[in-house]
Amino acid sequence: MEVELNEVLESKIFTKENSLVTFQSPKAYLQPFLDIVENQNFSCKVQDAVVNENEDHSRNTAFPRVALEARVGSQVAGYDSVIGVIFALNIQSPVIKVYTGQNAHACTNLTIFNATAVSQYSLMNDYSDVYRKADYYLKQKEAEIEQFVRVRENLLNEFYNEEELKKELGRLLLATTKKNSKVSYGAIAGASRLIQDSNSIYYQKPGDSLSKMTLYDAITQNITDSVDLLYKPNKTIAVSQLLGIS
Repeated sequence: MEVELNEVLESKIFTKENSLVTFQSPKAYLQPFLDIVENQNFSCKVQDAVVNENEDHSRNTAFPRVALEARVGSQVAGYDSVIGVIFALNIQSPVIKVYTGQNAHACTNLTIFNATAVSQYSLMNDYSDVYRKADYYLKQKEAEIEQFVRVRENLLNEFYNEEELKKELGRLLLATTKKNSKVSYGAIAGASRLIQDSNSIYYQKPGDSLSKMTLYDAITQNITDSVDLLYKPNKTIAVSQLLGIS
């Protein structure tokens, strides 16, 4: 669910019942990131909000999962270049992570080709490196964008005919059945449905070829449609790796 940034910054500290862990306020986690990517356009999403009512019927809201994304750097046509920070407090090992990538306008899919573009830290230990990594991503943004443009151009010019696409989808489906697969069977099956749906932007008309970029986007659409905030960057990278993109 998308909310106003100030609503999150002013929200209460999340507490875990019967837990010895003491968390900080959302502002304490997010403000150092905001200071690094200052004067940017932000979008903020939350998950699993906890609302408590006071005796005077006023309400306190705490957000155990927050994803804050900033648009930074020069923009590629059809994409927003972003850096994001995510924290999750309501899991067994609370974490905070930072990532850098591109968001497509047409489908709002996140695109990350490089595995080093996501960094994760435990909130049970010193996690200050998350902000140093955000600063590094910001300084490297233009170089990242240049690489993204090159890789995307290659993917747009690599095509599957109908038979090749069937074989590739079969390979991908089999790969998802492996024990250590980070891409779900449902993501590949969902992409297959979208490619065959004449109302989909990923539709492949009989006899036409489909670009590898379109296949990538069709698979990552499943990630975009998921309500989960925490694993979106990691799942996006997993798709890139499965398709051999780097």
